[in-house]
Amino acid sequence: MKHETGWSAAQEADGTLVWTSPTGRVSRDPVADAVDLTGRDLVPPDPPDPVPDPGDPPF
Repeated sequence: MKHETGWSAAQEADGTLVWTSPTGRVSRDPVADAVDLTGRDLVPPDPPDPVPDPGDPPF
């Protein structure tokens, strides 16, 4: 119903959704944990350990 009757939604920087009804009433829906969807905080995985060459002597 909110998507087809004049409601609007906006998302604040901390992830809170702010709903505004057709009459101007505002409702906030905070999130439990903010999520960074920009990818700026992503850390690439560690590279896999190299596979030893069968001809290499053991360590």
